[in-house]
This record gives sequence, C-alpha cells and structure tokens, in this order.
Amino acid sequence: AHRWVPLLRHADICRLLETCGSVRSGLDTPSVWQEVACVWKCVAPGCLGLEGGRSPCSAKSDCVPWRKVCANHEQLQLAWRGSPTSMRLDVRAELRSQKLEDLDVLIVEFLAGDSALALGHTKGAISIWQLGSFSDHAVGTPTAPLQALVMGVIQTTRRHDIQNLAVSPPPSAQPAVLLLGGGVWLAAAVGTSAYVWESSGRAEEDRPAAALATWELRATLRHGALFTASHHAVWSVRLSDTAIQGQDSMRRAVTVGEDGVFRAWHFGGSAGLDGELLWQHDIGDARQAVVALLGVGGCLAAITRADQRSLQLFHTDTGVLIETICGVWPAGRSSLPQAAAYDVCNHLAIFSSIDDCGDGALALVDLSDRAAAAAAGSCAGPWGEADEASARCAAEGSGGPWAASRVVPIDGPLAGPGRVLRLALTVPAAGVVVAVVHEGDPSVMLEVWDEKAVLEGHCAGRAASARFRGRVPQFLGNPRLVAAGGRRLVLLDPAALRTKGELRLLEWRPAAKASLAKSPSESSLLASPLVSPGGSTWYVRRRSSRFLSWTSVGGGSSDQLPQSTTTAASVASPQGCGCVAGLRRLTWSLLGSG
Repeated sequence: AHRWVPLLRHADICRLLETCGSVRSGLDTPSVWQEVACVWKCVAPGCLGLEGGRSPCSAKSDCVPWRKVCANHEQLQLAWRGSPTSMRLDVRAELRSQKLEDLDVLIVEFLAGDSALALGHTKGAISIWQLGSFSDHAVGTPTAPLQALVMGVIQTTRRHDIQNLAVSPPPSAQPAVLLLGGGVWLAAAVGTSAYVWESSGRAEEDRPAAALATWELRATLRHGALFTASHHAVWSVRLSDTAIQGQDSMRRAVTVGEDGVFRAWHFGGSAGLDGELLWQHDIGDARQAVVALLGVGGCLAAITRADQRSLQLFHTDTGVLIETICGVWPAGRSSLPQAAAYDVCNHLAIFSSIDDCGDGALALVDLSDRAAAAAAGSCAGPWGEADEASARCAAEGSGGPWAASRVVPIDGPLAGPGRVLRLALTVPAAGVVVAVVHEGDPSVMLEVWDEKAVLEGHCAGRAASARFRGRVPQFLGNPRLVAAGGRRLVLLDPAALRTKGELRLLEWRPAAKASLAKSPSESSLLASPLVSPGGSTWYVRRRSSRFLSWTSVGGGSSDQLPQSTTTAASVASPQGCGCVAGLRRLTWSLLGSG
C-alpha cells in the first residue's frame, strides 16, 4: 500500500475504499454465496427437494450457511487431489455396548457426506454411526483422533440378514444435504420386504449429523405375496433422489427379488406405508443385474443384464420399455463381463470386461439425452424413433447398429493389457473416480483418478496418472465392502471388524501448499507427499496384521520411504531424514545460482 497509494489521486482512493466496502458487505450476504454455490455446482438441483428439479439458486433459503457449503465444496475438491491418511478405528467397545459384537457386518454405506455411515448386520440389524472427534480435550486440536460412535440401531426382523442398503441423496454426490436442511432417506432389503426410513432429527450448527439420530419409517414394500417360493428374498433396492413432481410426499423405488423380477413402486402420500406396486418385469438371474433410478425424481428405471449384455430403460410409472441398448459390455475374444456402475448425477453407465488373455476393456454409455428428454417431458415421451431402434437392436442382437452408436469404447488408463476394472465408485462432488483394478493375482490396486482422465480416455489416453494408488486385499472388489462419502473411503474387512473391532478408513486431506521451491521436482515433492522427485509413487501393501503400510515403487530412494501407519492420528506421508532434505535443498540452490 505504501508503494501504490501515492501513485493514485485522492478521488481514486475514495472510490477504491467505497468499492472495497461494498465488496466486504456483499460477501456477508447469504444470497451472494447462494449464487456462488450455483455457479460452482456445489449442490445438485434435487438436493433441496425442489419441484421440477429447479435450481437451488431459486430457493428462498437465507438460513442456509451457503458460505460454509462453498468452503466445504472447495476443500473436498482439493482433498481428493492430495494424499490419504490411513486410519483404523477401534469400535469394539461400541459394538459391545450396543450388543452388536455377535452380529457379522455385511454391507456399509455412508449417509451424509463423510460424517455418518450405516452398517448392515446379520439378523436384520442396521447400526447408524457418527464419525468425528468427541473428546473435549481433543476438539480443535490438529491431532484430534477420529472416533466412531453408534447413534442408534434399527432392528427389522431377526429371521433374515440385511441384503442391500440404499441411501438418497447419494452422499458422494450431495454431501451438503444436512447443511441445506434436507433429510436423508435409507432403504434396506431384508427378507421378503424392503423398508424405507427418513431421518427426522434436527441438525445442529456445529454438528449437522445430529439430524441422523432419529428415523421414521416411511414405507414397507412387502414382496411375500409376490414371490413364488418361500425362500425368496429381496435382493436389492434403489430410491429416487427427490419426490414425484407435484407430489412432495410420494416417491419412487425399484426392487429386484431373488425370483428374478424387477419391480417398480410408489410409496408415501396416497400410496401409504405399504406402497403401491406399479409393474413388474422378468429379468432372469438377479445376481447378474444392476439397477438404478435416473432422471428427475427417478422417472427412468435403468437395468443392466450381464447374461444378455444389454442396458434397458423403463418408464418408472408405467413400465413402458423406452430403449434397449445391446452390447454394452466390450466384446472381444472370449470376453466376459466384470463390472457395471452408474453415475446417477451425470447419467453415465460404465462397463468393464475381461478377455481370455486377462486383458481388460471399458465402455461408456451416455444417458444424459434420455434424462434431459425426461426432464422436459416429465418422462412422458414421445419415444417413437427410439422404440423402433431398440426393437431393431433387440432383434439383431449385440452387434446391431443402434448398439454401435450408443456404446463408446474407452481407451483409458483403467483397463488394458494386464489391467481389469473390478469396481468403480464415482464421487461427483469431487470430480474423481475410485477404482479397484486387478493387475494379476494377487495384485489388486485401489486407485483415485480424475473423472475426465478415465471417462474421456479417447482424449487423455494412457498417459494420465492416478492421484493415488494403493494395494488392497482382493475381497475389496466386492461393492458391498467399499463406500465413499465426502473425503473418506471405508474399506470394510468383516473378519477384522468381528475379531479385532477394527473399522478401516482412508481420509483425504487438502494437499499442503508448496513453499518457495527452487525446482519443479522439489515443488512436486512438497505439494504431493505421495510422489517422489524421481517420479515414483507410494502404494499400499498388506503386511502381517497391519492393514496399510507404505513402500516405494519405481526408483524412489531410501530416504523418501515413509513410515507405516499404526494409529488413527498418523498421517501417511514420507518421513525422510532432515539432513538429507537439507542437503537436497542446498544442492538445488547451488544449481539454481550456477
């Protein structure tokens, strides 16, 4: 200020002070940050439960902490580009106090961002957990240990186990739902019924997860009278992100039973607690089908079938077949389907296959045009041309021309010679994809990629590099044992949780800003602790009883080797010798001066 203020006139300085004052007062206005949240796409249109999918910018919500929403969104974006921290939380006392120590854990799902999760147990129990620092002396300190406490247990029926859990809105896509005053919907497939609850608690200013302390039953979708055998059970369930347009109290759901039938439901409002069965369609083996609800209010029901290598879109309310896309899994010499995943926010479907040589292939189907048409016409059509093309595709099989125009092969880094994608979890709020890739027995890698690098492989090619690579046990290829929410990733080991009471997580934190470095190599080392100056990456390896330990791959020197993580508060970053680091900085300074 001492240098440039004397160069201005007094009138200019007065106008500058007036402008700065206006900017400062404007930044304290919630509506300004509401517009920022809209431009930054911090909130999906359905997160506030607005009718017709209206933008959150049009909502009158001055009580919403929009500035905090924007700050959390920016931190989330930076965190997934940083380095993860390995944590093993001791939850044995909590399991014992809630009488859950004798129940196996079968499935895990985050509830809202990364502050709460749900565990599905045997004998029909669902435990709701809160993650945070709860010790008074630890709150606000940099090394506050992360803890997991049980907020409550939902008991359904002890005769059956929890088969599937579904959360709406998706915590990886809309982590700020509690800050916005919205509720969380949880559905569970248990025995011959699918239960649906809504969170009814009140969020606190410093603890939004308090809203998840209480739940109310909203629907029980009974399938007992629909099954042809007494041993059949509900295999999976999915919920719409918002209510039906014009009917705030009624929502959509789809289920798949062990009898191989795909069913669509209405619940709430005039449909009541028992729900209303809309239609049902035979799909064959339920274990080879993956379903999702797309479009505004879930008006499109998508189902992929591995036995027929097809993707079908149905009108959720009427059951009318809108489109059949054949040959969605990449076809090669003796190829077999391996995985299928949906990105419900971007309306994408990802398919992975493996050939007889052990090489992987990827394909992508973009359904955004269908979602846009559904939003414009409220899922009412017309679909004439698409129906004719779908009929030709179904008649001609997987090699039809309609399939070739819809299925896009992805020549990206996730699949190729010796690499097969086993599991893909999209995190739309951060713009990344969490992938479990098989690189040969017994090498299974957990990788984090920028979404554009893997879904636009025809542009990025194989030259892109992963944000993180870590070796994990083979059983983590099971989607029931991996969950992403906010900045955290749960790697569920049912055996370790049962015997040792260990809940294992990875937490991503914003990368530390690089200090004044003399070279790009030193700058990259300071900015990204998982990348060494020689270009090597740090990966995770299972070592005896330790779940995660860090070693070096690809030319890293011994002084760059980080220590293994043994406590919840330890950070997985290289801990080198201070003398070596000082010598390196001196060398770079001498080279720069020379």
